[in-house]
Amino acid sequence: MFEDTDIVAVDKPEGLAAIPERCPQAGSLLERLEAERGEKLYIVHRIDKGTSGAILFARNAQAHRFLNRQFEARQVDKAYLALVHGVVGEEGGSNLNVKIRFGSGRMAVDSQRGKPSGTDFQVVER
Repeated sequence: MFEDTDIVAVDKPEGLAAIPERCPQAGSLLERLEAERGEKLYIVHRIDKGTSGAILFARNAQAHRFLNRQFEARQVDKAYLALVHGVVGEEGGSNLNVKIRFGSGRMAVDSQRGKPSGTDFQVVER
């Protein structure tokens, strides 16, 4: 999708893990890109295995630190488009304003140690 001397942005297909999983035979986007490009890459953020979309890799440690700080400072906005089966009653709104923590490959609500997370949504088409 985009590339310069510091970053590579690619469109991750659904069904492919962003980073190596416990089952090494499955492969990952990181491993595939490093093998294809012949260079070490640093993943900046992840998206779920079952989700497709843009994912960002740094090409050097300095760019990785810079981008990670932007994500940590919540200076990055992410947008998702979802196809929903069922009925969404509202035309839009905010929900899931909870604190989430990650560990052992899992995500959980943790009001004490979690990071703030919020979802704003807007129905695009019915």
